[in-house]
Formats: sequence, C-alpha cells, structure tokens
Amino acid sequence: MKKYLILFVSIVLVSCETKTVEVPVVAGEQFWGDNQGEGFVPGPKEDLQTALDILYGYADAEFDMISEKSLDTVYFRPEKGGEVITMAKPFTDFLKGLHEPYDSIKRQAWNAYPISPVGAENYTIVSIPFSETRYKKDGTVENESIFERFILKDGKLLRVNKWVAESN
Repeated sequence: MKKYLILFVSIVLVSCETKTVEVPVVAGEQFWGDNQGEGFVPGPKEDLQTALDILYGYADAEFDMISEKSLDTVYFRPEKGGEVITMAKPFTDFLKGLHEPYDSIKRQAWNAYPISPVGAENYTIVSIPFSETRYKKDGTVENESIFERFILKDGKLLRVNKWVAESN
C-alpha cells in the first residue's frame, strides 16, 4: 500500500503544471494630466523603434519617413524659446529648414527607454539621451548632448520635447 501511495503522489506531482503570470511592475508617478497619481509600466518595443527611427531619420534627412510615422499634427518643444511649435502635415519643409544650415548631422543614442502611463491606452513616452555632431556648411562643427522625449499615440509621433547641453 505504501508503494502505491508513493507512486500516486509522484504521478500527481509530475503531472502538475506550473503557470507563470507576468505582471508589469508599476513605477514612478504622474503629477499632472488625466492620470494624475498613476504610475508607469514598460512601453512597447515597437514604439521604441519608431522613436529611434525618427531620431536617426532626422539626422539622415529622411523627412518623408518621419512624416509617415507621425500623426497629422505634431507638437515640438524646442530647447529655446519656451513656445511649443504646432506642425500640421505636410511639415517636411519645416524639417528641411531646420536641417538646411548643415552638410550632415551625426547622432549617437546613449540609451532609450519606453514607458506607458497606467490608464492611458496606446500612449507611450520614449526618452532618448544622445550626442549630436552637426557639420555646418561654413565648415564649423557643433557638438551637443541632447535629451529628447518622444510621445507616441497609437504608434505614431504626437510630440517631441527637447533639452540641450553644450559639449566639447
């Protein structure tokens, strides 16, 4: 009888399936907006890739690609001036104008991380600090350390906020 009991318990233990349920960890807190008091969870990698495509696409003058990955209206907060610029499609001429003084621009992201506010559907904030070297047409070179936050809605660019620090 003891052998049958041990055999039965062994079969039951071997046949048990362990289920792992992943629950995203909520971190941080929102201090304004509709979801004030809520936290953030990791955002989708697809939105991370979209933000990186836009980051490098600007440096490579791929303005049509940027337009394709953007909503019909995009808001841009430049590093100076304090005024938010509203861009309605088509805004490729505006981007070309920003890019015009340069022969080329090189960007190198240091890291990138997407977060999604709890309670906000299809909304992702991708933060990317990077270095930028701009080669002007007059031969001068500008170096900056930049931090940009890309805000995406339904996988498309909605807003860019930019902060800059000069670097040598």
